Amino acid sequence: MSTAVVVDYGAGNTRSVCAALAHVERESVVTSDPEAIRNADVVTGNGTLSVDRYGQILRARSLVGVRGAGIAFDGMHYVDSVTHQLRLGEYKQTFVLKRNALIANLPVVPALPY
Repeated sequence: MSTAVVVDYGAGNTRSVCAALAHVERESVVTSDPEAIRNADVVTGNGTLSVDRYGQILRARSLVGVRGAGIAFDGMHYVDSVTHQLRLGEYKQTFVLKRNALIANLPVVPALPY
């Protein structure tokens, strides 16, 4: 999992934010470096899906719509990586999604395929 970037703009309580991230077992770094902030991913999510239930194979370096995760996280996400797990009668994928902003830029997540 990637390290969370906490932006130090000189007026916030970065220590509390880092403590909250540590509580959910997430590494963090505090910075005011514009280059580090510019290159940080705002939203990173990971999970596992059953290809049979999802209906399609998830592909790395493509876009996927997320629904039901709340207003801040619903929308289009970049598929950073996918790992395939094949067993007799079962096909699962473990994935990492990334997006560089909160709040969807589309009012409705489009239907497959994208």
